[in-house]
Amino acid sequence: MIFDASIALINTQMNKNSKTRTEKILVAMKVLIWIFFIGNCIKTGALAYSFFISLSINPNAASDLYMGLNLSEVLVRDNGHYSFMVINLIVLSAFRTFLVYLVLKIFLTLNLKKPFSVEMAGLIKRISILAISIGFVNLLVRAYVGWLLGDSPSVGYLAEYLYGSAEFIFFGIIIFIIGQVFQYGLELQAESELTV
Repeated sequence: MIFDASIALINTQMNKNSKTRTEKILVAMKVLIWIFFIGNCIKTGALAYSFFISLSINPNAASDLYMGLNLSEVLVRDNGHYSFMVINLIVLSAFRTFLVYLVLKIFLTLNLKKPFSVEMAGLIKRISILAISIGFVNLLVRAYVGWLLGDSPSVGYLAEYLYGSAEFIFFGIIIFIIGQVFQYGLELQAESELTV
């Protein structure tokens, strides 16, 4: 009897410790996601602002759009290609920022007592679709940049902005599969609530 009571006490303590550990990990992840979100917002805003400055006020701004991105030769060659390329970079950066926002929204709406919800399933589905879309748009923009610039040194600068096409598609597919499992969990949870 004493042995059973002590085992129950140890199990309770382990559950409390694992619960607080899980909560601590989630708080740390939330802080990291906030940092990524703010950083991506700054990057997208800086690209948009520099693009506006390079077109309207000072064309020399195209030589350093954001952290060493030099597209001045594209601007000199053709204003239309320059605009199309930079707008695509801004859109890709905005998509990545929105993706981080959706992940942040998961952390903000997560209820550990009842993790399966319709809202959470919808967020997971949107994340998978957005990640796959980012991957495909990134592939198209990379093909366009390769066609336009060939072996230009600017291609090296653009590699930082046009990274991970296949990775985003793969990530989106994995998240889609997780979303399907999550949807199944939601259906099981609904059946369990109806049964009780």
